[in-house]
Amino acid sequence: MEKQLYDATLVGDVTALYQLLQEDPLILDKAILAFEDKTPLHLATMMGNVDFIKAILQVNSFSSYYYMCLARDRDDRNLLHLAVIYDKLEVLQMLINFGFPAVNYMCLSCDRDGRNPLHLAAIHGRLEILQVLINAGVQGVLEKAEGGGTILHLCVKYNQFEALKILVNTLKNGEFVNAQNQDGMTILHLATYYGQNETISYLLRHRRHLKLRVNIKNAKGNTAQDILLAQGGNNSEIQRSLEYSGGLVGALVGSSDRRELFEMNKNTIMVVASLIATMAFQAIVSPPGGVWQDEITSRGPNNTNIIPHKIGEAVMAQTHPKYYQLLIRANTIAFVSSLTTIITLVAMTTTFVSLYIFLMLLAVIAIAVSYAISLVMVGPKDSSEQLSDASKILLIVLLWCAVVLWF
Repeated sequence: MEKQLYDATLVGDVTALYQLLQEDPLILDKAILAFEDKTPLHLATMMGNVDFIKAILQVNSFSSYYYMCLARDRDDRNLLHLAVIYDKLEVLQMLINFGFPAVNYMCLSCDRDGRNPLHLAAIHGRLEILQVLINAGVQGVLEKAEGGGTILHLCVKYNQFEALKILVNTLKNGEFVNAQNQDGMTILHLATYYGQNETISYLLRHRRHLKLRVNIKNAKGNTAQDILLAQGGNNSEIQRSLEYSGGLVGALVGSSDRRELFEMNKNTIMVVASLIATMAFQAIVSPPGGVWQDEITSRGPNNTNIIPHKIGEAVMAQTHPKYYQLLIRANTIAFVSSLTTIITLVAMTTTFVSLYIFLMLLAVIAIAVSYAISLVMVGPKDSSEQLSDASKILLIVLLWCAVVLWF
């Protein structure tokens, strides 16, 4: 009878299964002990016989369901391990729909090599299966793999780039991306070691979104840049990408790397630069003491103390001319520095996306022109030449920054 059950399992003969169950209701329980390696449910999973598996699971025998779902073969593999290895997506989906708690438990179960079903899905590039398991909310994704690494380390080790993209985009976990194995190697270390240009380019291009730390040291004190140099530094593409992303050799990386602190606080710097530019602009348009509200073109015989002025000119420019000039210089420096910072940060954030940089430069130059016009119009006539020179210098500096960043 066991031979008949075995034959029915291989071909997925549900009718034969029901006939055997009528003859012996305990045949499935007996099969658990009789089959030395794989149970009928394991074999049906390998063959992809969905209806046969469903028929077995629907038998009113809790012991059969429990043992056959959680029993392992000689390699400590359960049903999900086999479904992944043999790429049986329909079997996987049926198991999830039938009993997710059991599936979730099986995803935490490791085989003889220390790999759970998710690890195997990544290693073999079973992208659909990987996505289905992640979408189902199974917990095995964050479990450690061989060598103390994560599933991402396996993706890099076995060159499964698409699987890595699915995982990092779905999980969006900075600690996960920067995790180290027992040798202190991150996925960036490994990708550099294996010369995987596509993986490195992707990680560095999305480093802010992924919260990737470029200068983590491994157990030997080496960064990704060190690993590249140790290999001869022949891969110029990787070297350029690392250098552009702030990659340093381990000897230059302190315990609190200033470059990485800069990366973490880049948004804050952008906000501060914007506030400084706004304050500098406002200080020129509305200087301390305000502007004249009337117009006097010349001193009268009875008003020798009145200073000639026009509507809208800065009062401070005539009452305290030295301080006014100092104010102009200080605000111009602050304004130019802030706008230059904003341009640089935007260019770095977008990785020189031409259209976006062009639009941002256009907006910044327009603000600079407005600043220059306000500076000239508010200042009195006797200082208009100095103000005009300051405005020209402002525009020249900004245009130079634009040319440098654009090209």
